[in-house]
Amino acid sequence: MAEYKQEDGTVHAYPLIAWLVLADGEILPRDAWADGGAHDPREVGNFERLYHPDATAERDLPK
Repeated sequence: MAEYKQEDGTVHAYPLIAWLVLADGEILPRDAWADGGAHDPREVGNFERLYHPDATAERDLPK
């Protein structure tokens, strides 16, 4: 999941749609905009964190 903090302080999480594995071994997460374009969620200004969807408590979610 990719988590984003909105201007009003609320937090929204969206599922990742893919992981890109590059030839050099780097792994990049991919999220999608409403228009269908994919991007790296870490490059968005209000990005907070990535976490596994089974993590339920805030303490389970590393920053």
